[in-house]
Amino acid sequence: MRNPLTAVAAAIVAGGLVLQLLFVPLLLLVRGAWWGLVLVPVAATTMPLWSLVHEAIHGTLSADRRWNDRCGRALAVGYGAPFVLLKGGHLLHHRYSRTRKERTEVFDPTRTTRTRAAPLYYVRLLGGLYLSEAASVLLAVLPRRAWYRLAARWDSPDTVTRELLERVAARQLRRGCAGTNCGPRSTPTATGSISAGSRRWRGSSAGRSRRPIRRSVRLTGERHAFCARGHLRRRRAVQNRPRRRSPTIGAPP
Repeated sequence: MRNPLTAVAAAIVAGGLVLQLLFVPLLLLVRGAWWGLVLVPVAATTMPLWSLVHEAIHGTLSADRRWNDRCGRALAVGYGAPFVLLKGGHLLHHRYSRTRKERTEVFDPTRTTRTRAAPLYYVRLLGGLYLSEAASVLLAVLPRRAWYRLAARWDSPDTVTRELLERVAARQLRRGCAGTNCGPRSTPTATGSISAGSRRWRGSSAGRSRRPIRRSVRLTGERHAFCARGHLRRRRAVQNRPRRRSPTIGAPP
């Protein structure tokens, strides 16, 4: 942990998670239902728990990216929502902050009425947002096509729901897929192929020795094809660049 206060909060949250997930259901509730009141003070750790999840979302919980994501997923279990959806939704919140897609607290009388806007706002404010995040765990059993159908159905210029579902479906479902409806196989290009997974290769299809392109960012899903197109454009630009000829001795200026 980079901050001592973060380490203290992590210890408190870890103790609360062990208490509510192990001790209370397995040891205390079997002795009496009144032991469930122990969870009342545990509810006070909800805000520190979300603070740690927030640090993991922005990659500042740990200097190691892998451990950062692993800790974020473990904390999201106690929070009750998938880490990938929490991360994607929160980053989209920062991306579209103060825009039309992320202004749930703004009331526009030219588009709606106070009678229609107030109930939805207070439902979202008093737990509706969290309940929707917790219920999103049910989407894990759906195939990718169902994700895209839900994204199209929930499309609205006032929310980021469609972009969030499409982003998760493209990057997290069927890892290593280089197209929309393909499996984990390589995608041929004009100068070589991009293999499935996190390793990408370049080389000619005539059989030259291929060497991996090392990158720190793991590209998954449809971003493979996007990376291939960008790599081809850069390579063609370098090949078509005019070369300067060195001046020969005795040549006229």
